[in-house]
Formats: sequence, C-alpha cells, structure tokens
Amino acid sequence: MQGFVTVFLGIFIEALPFLMAGVLVSSVIARAISPDQIRRYSPRNPLLGALGGALLGLAFPVCECGSIPAARRLLSKGFALPSGIAFALAAPVINPVVLVSTFVAFQSWEMVAWRAGLTIAIAVIVGMLVLARRPPVIWCWPQAWPPAIASCSTRSWLCWRAVAGSSTLTTTAQWIRRAAR
Repeated sequence: MQGFVTVFLGIFIEALPFLMAGVLVSSVIARAISPDQIRRYSPRNPLLGALGGALLGLAFPVCECGSIPAARRLLSKGFALPSGIAFALAAPVINPVVLVSTFVAFQSWEMVAWRAGLTIAIAVIVGMLVLARRPPVIWCWPQAWPPAIASCSTRSWLCWRAVAGSSTLTTTAQWIRRAAR
C-alpha cells in the first residue's frame, strides 16, 4: 500500500502544475475572449475549423491535463465541435515545449515535422469523424449553468447543436420547431 501511495502522490504532484496551467489558460479564455469573437474568427467550413483548432495547439503550451479545460472553455464560448476535438487532441503534442523537446531528443527537424504533421492530420480526421457521427443535439443544461450563457432570455433548457460544422445555442423548443419543418 505504501508503494501505491508513493507512486500516486508522485504522479499527482508532477501533473498538478500542468493541470493548473490548463486552468489558467481556460480562465484567460473565459475573461478575454467573447462568444462573438469566437464566432467572428472561427471558419464556417468544418474542415477548416478542425484544422484551425488543431493549429491553435501551437499557441498554447499545455499538456493533455491542461488541454481539456481549455477545450471545454472554448466549446462553451461557441467553438465548433470539430475545432474543439481537434484542439484537445493536437495541443498536447504540437505545443512549442513538446516540439522543442522532440528536436532535442532526436536532433532532427524532420522528426519534428513528421510528429507535428501526423498529429494535425489525425486530429482533423477525428474532429471530422466526431461531427459526422454526432446526433444534432450535443448536450443540454438548465439555464442556471454556465453563468455566461445563463444571461440569455430563454425559458427552457439550452441545447448546443452542431449543424454543418457551426455550433449554435438554441432552446429545445426552437430546435423541435426547426426539426419539425
């Protein structure tokens, strides 16, 4: 039992700074980026959105512990689903710290290019596959959560929908009316 506790605490203490970095990035996204900015700068084409999400990983030096809070925050701000999935998959592998570490380990820019290129390709493919296999309603929550969305003047649950690669917020009643047409 002592060995388990030692290994657990070692891994936990080692991962905690990276998780905190992800929470910090998520907090910056929450305070500095508005949903309007996400909509304005996000591509309408799902393929370009997934590619953009994967490339966004170059800007955030977060590992897999930190990419999930950042991706969740981006999705809650209106980031398209393929973009969010591609970001969550690519960010831990193509961030600047990992790419420099790869070069130091292999002493080859070719290896860095292969690692980054294949990671981006796989992240984009998975992002597109998730969009293709996803039902129209991704998730719903009561208006009381999250606070940024709770300010909407709707009377029912809010649903996040992926339609042709763009994410939109709508009430369930609006979604049912549109689906019935």
